[in-house]
Amino acid sequence: MSSQATVERLIELGFTQYEAQAYLGMLGAPPMTGYALSNLTGIPQPKVYETLRRLARKGVAVSLEGKPTRFAALPPQQMLAQLDVSFRRRLADAEVGLMREFGTGQEELRVMATLRDWPLVEGRALELLDTAERHVYVSINCDEPAATLAAVRRLDARGIRSDVLSFDKEPLQLRHGRVVRHVTTEGVVYRHHQARHIAIVVDGWRVLWALAPAGNDWE
Repeated sequence: MSSQATVERLIELGFTQYEAQAYLGMLGAPPMTGYALSNLTGIPQPKVYETLRRLARKGVAVSLEGKPTRFAALPPQQMLAQLDVSFRRRLADAEVGLMREFGTGQEELRVMATLRDWPLVEGRALELLDTAERHVYVSINCDEPAATLAAVRRLDARGIRSDVLSFDKEPLQLRHGRVVRHVTTEGVVYRHHQARHIAIVVDGWRVLWALAPAGNDWE
């Protein structure tokens, strides 16, 4: 990676242009004065000591006692670890501030992924089921349930409990869990109802809920 590309990566991590240049200029070099660093990097002398003090406050450079004061850069691993600690501290402070402002008892708006056709919905369902570790709940009423039910059978073979509400006419046998067939399977209720759905809860926290009110308009 070129020096300019590295400068740009450091800027993305929160460095200014001068801070990135100064850090790279000191990296791997003996402790140096601001004057020497200015000559090496081209950072204007009026700016170089201010830049070095900011790097010291960030904890990614250290000033060494003596006259004149010399500065040294932390090795990259230590610098990145220090930035990580600083970021996590600021993130925690922001979380505390937001909780104080908005609390936890108010209505919450969350953004969820929306899948618009059955192959995408089915693909997500199989991905969830194949990564289950403890327990799944499945309610499925669709025109092509075979792949999803096969995934449930694979879970059963792995000894993972599945509780299934099935609208399929073919019985599903499980050793670990239970299968309940919905009464509409027999055409008793909503004989001509076209709505389709699939609902999956994996290990108590990962969820897929998809509905097709007219039979094929999945969401």
